[in-house]
Amino acid sequence: GHSVAIIEKNKVGGSCINFGCTPTKTMIASADVAHSVSVADQYGISLSLKHIDLEKIQKRKNEVVAMFRKGSESGIEATDNLTLIHGEASFKDHHTLTVNGESISFSHCIINTGNSPNIPTIEGVEQLTYHTSNNIMDVEAVPEHLIIIGGSYIGLEFGQLFQRLGSKVSIVERSPRLVKNEDEDIADALFESLKKSGMKFYFNAKVVKLEGRESDSIIAKFDVDGKTQMLTGTHLLFATGRKPNTNRLKVENAKIALDDKGYIEVNEQLTTSQPHIYAIGDVKGGPAFTHVSFDDYRQLENLLIHNRPIDISDRQIPYTMFTDPQLARVGLNELQANAQNVVYKVASLPMARVARAIHIGKTDGLLKVLISKADDTILGASLLGHEAGELLATIQVAMIGKLPYTKLLHGIFSHPTLAESLNNLMMTIKDPE
Repeated sequence: GHSVAIIEKNKVGGSCINFGCTPTKTMIASADVAHSVSVADQYGISLSLKHIDLEKIQKRKNEVVAMFRKGSESGIEATDNLTLIHGEASFKDHHTLTVNGESISFSHCIINTGNSPNIPTIEGVEQLTYHTSNNIMDVEAVPEHLIIIGGSYIGLEFGQLFQRLGSKVSIVERSPRLVKNEDEDIADALFESLKKSGMKFYFNAKVVKLEGRESDSIIAKFDVDGKTQMLTGTHLLFATGRKPNTNRLKVENAKIALDDKGYIEVNEQLTTSQPHIYAIGDVKGGPAFTHVSFDDYRQLENLLIHNRPIDISDRQIPYTMFTDPQLARVGLNELQANAQNVVYKVASLPMARVARAIHIGKTDGLLKVLISKADDTILGASLLGHEAGELLATIQVAMIGKLPYTKLLHGIFSHPTLAESLNNLMMTIKDPE
């Protein structure tokens, strides 16, 4: 019954639909098919990968994106009291926005402007043509040699995607290992799996200079332990994090507080420094996942429509990186548990000991779960393996229900499935080393 305006600067659907989850996972599916063909002889099938039709891959990706976007647009069009305004909004004061030169007054405002790729300051970067996660999927040809700066989730997903489509891939990472927020054994297992495919990695590497000598040549110079190294590639992808889209909102006019990185500060009720203005999704900082943004919406629905109190401070937030093998996480890992002085037991099982993984030839990875010593409930899971994101959901449901790990240890799961591995995983529980 409220009168609502949605103000969109670019395309309806935000990052997830337009250049995030939907297009990346659609293209990864094509890369997975290419990989299956390339290893078919291991399964007794004679096939050859004759041609990668990037244009057709992109066409399929664009069709899926258009379908999802159209669904969002149709939902808006079918909703009474809702107006979609295409334009860029900024605050005139704490009750007024300026959009396309006109003023719009509001009683409540929700800021959901997301984030954008962060490009670090490096000598020579302004003279180069480079790519970000927003546009790398629209390259005209499969890169001959793709240099990726950044060895975390975005860089690894794109690295494996293009490696499977035929690119030589080099990843330059400033940290001493991949995915630095994950446990070392999980990160090592992921590294070993990706390295087998031919991807090259450079760790402890600080990029100091970038050059473009020809139209199809990019040179990256970086320091590793005080020694300068050099890579020459055809394409450059920055996977160096993201920054909030707040620089053009003029939040100072509404006296909305930002943190030192430019994210909008909110409390446990998603309220900004103005009690009638809220921020949800990536723009408020914290885990930048679509499912977090959607839960923010559910929380605000409870608060604003149903007058129910909310608190986002203790949410259980899972995530999955769609490499092969997938990396899926929920709750605490050992790094976090040790930092918080949590007393725990740990269960660990290599994917090479999972029957279903052996059947299908997907044995790379490691399953790991932390168990509370106090009450035997599950504190968290770090799963690296085939369809780990799906397997994680089973563990998360147990966590939501506050079940002891013994329910999974003694549960009857159909054989042979990945879920059945939870029996064997829970049999390995011991004190951490």
